[in-house]
Amino acid sequence: MAAVWGKNEDATRRLRDSRRIAYPRTNILSCVTYLPPVAHSLDAIQRFYKLQGAADEAIDAIAERSLDREKTWLDHLQTHKRIDIVDRFVLEEYLASPDYYQMPLTEAELAQQLERLRRLLLEDNYTLCLSPEAINICFEVRGDEVRIRSDRRNRGVPRAGRISTVTIREPDTASIFEREFWSLFRQTEREFKDKGAVIAWIENRVRIFAANRNARFEQRYDVALLFPEDDRDQARGFALELQRQGLRVWLDEWSVAPGRYWQLSLEGSAPEIGCVAICIGNAGQASAGSVADVEAALSQLVRHDAISLTVVMPGASAPQIGSDLLPTRRIVDLSGEDPAAAASTLKVVVHEMSRSRED
Repeated sequence: MAAVWGKNEDATRRLRDSRRIAYPRTNILSCVTYLPPVAHSLDAIQRFYKLQGAADEAIDAIAERSLDREKTWLDHLQTHKRIDIVDRFVLEEYLASPDYYQMPLTEAELAQQLERLRRLLLEDNYTLCLSPEAINICFEVRGDEVRIRSDRRNRGVPRAGRISTVTIREPDTASIFEREFWSLFRQTEREFKDKGAVIAWIENRVRIFAANRNARFEQRYDVALLFPEDDRDQARGFALELQRQGLRVWLDEWSVAPGRYWQLSLEGSAPEIGCVAICIGNAGQASAGSVADVEAALSQLVRHDAISLTVVMPGASAPQIGSDLLPTRRIVDLSGEDPAAAASTLKVVVHEMSRSRED
């Protein structure tokens, strides 16, 4: 189940070589549905790529590129103006459930994003407006050039080489988009063009939604099952047996929306999960590396505080799990039990662990 991201030296070198981007010597007018990408939390960016399995060198290169792009962005503002108009209601949806490419942000990461945004708003040449009008097409006007961008809200990270921006260098077309920009600017209320009022509105929404999230988190799942991919069939059958015993089970193929990474979905659901079980079957025991992959993915879920254990599933051969691999986790060996009895045993263990957590 663990994700794999490019770890070779060529990928890291390409990341470092692509760091510098040039802004045109002209003002920039943009209409988008998201806050400036240069305000993203560095901690969130690094955590995201770590979850994807990126090597440390690649993660460092990504962080350097992010900082370099912020510097280039600020350098441009020393001589030219930039006005961003953001769809207010889409932004409100984001603040209710902030994420980075579908990875839920921690409160600290969101706070870091807002702090970076505050620093940007200190620049005299930068203006952020929150429009009451829907922005159906994200675009950026740079003189005689217009860039039409994809909507980043609630999207996964695009694969390398995929089209996410279309650039048109044609004065008449740029003029049409510029008129659209100024029309949206005029329709934006005065208080949503004021920097102080804008950041105060954003911070107020963050406080409201944070309080609502903390109030509504309830345990929706008794147990989440993680497993090596080769043990999927065995884990699915065990999950069905657990459901027959009345347990609410988180299983990636049941609980993750199509197109989303299971790690990000699990992290988003972590406050609603009572217990996480790494399930090992015959295939997993034959490959310590596949077990380690799942273990590594679980360890990277920083929002996860549920109690976890290792389960040797019914029908598996006698466990061969070394203490060096899972040194601190309770091991529940169900290999010698039939599926119904094994599910009943695990149900008791899960309820015991849930009660101990509450205490």
